[in-house]
Amino acid sequence: MSESAASFVGDIPEEYDRGLGPIIFADFAIDMARRVAAARPMRVLETAAGTGIVTRLLRDLLPAAAHLTATDLNAPMLAMNKDPSCGCCGAWVDHIRQAGFSADVVETPGVNRIKTRLGVPPALASCHTAEVDSFVIEGHVPASALKRLLAERPAGAKGLAVPGMPVGSPGMEVDGVDPDEYDVVLFGQGGQRRFARFKGSRELAA
Repeated sequence: MSESAASFVGDIPEEYDRGLGPIIFADFAIDMARRVAAARPMRVLETAAGTGIVTRLLRDLLPAAAHLTATDLNAPMLAMNKDPSCGCCGAWVDHIRQAGFSADVVETPGVNRIKTRLGVPPALASCHTAEVDSFVIEGHVPASALKRLLAERPAGAKGLAVPGMPVGSPGMEVDGVDPDEYDVVLFGQGGQRRFARFKGSRELAA
């Protein structure tokens, strides 16, 4: 008999969302989210959010002005909304996962409606919109900038954005092409300001 312990391997959150979640938990999640939304709360704290099955339902059912905070004790869970036809978004998810984040990909033709609902300024729009913790992440934001945001939590911050699709930003690498320099923009109650400047995936000195 082997003395080695059994263990899960691979991307457990992805496999959960693909298999166990829809089979075991989906109906309970729908019922739970509907019950919460029926009370029309303006502030909701979800603990043990896991891969965000209930979180995404609450996001769509709560009043537009409601504030939803989702937390989990495991590595940060990130939900990314992308158009089904976008390929570079998947490369950005690979970058985020390699940095230690668990990412759930939601394919939807209504990405622009999600940007509007989450308060992404039109001038900062990019190809995909992600949510992690209480923040919005727009476009090809480097993982190091996201980790810094989660560590510092600037007052009034709604999220980070990399406008457009700079060549060489995470997920936009092109062989043989020198990466662009670009800003990672912090946006929120205080307006917009440069949070960091990058060339490709490398942060430049302030």
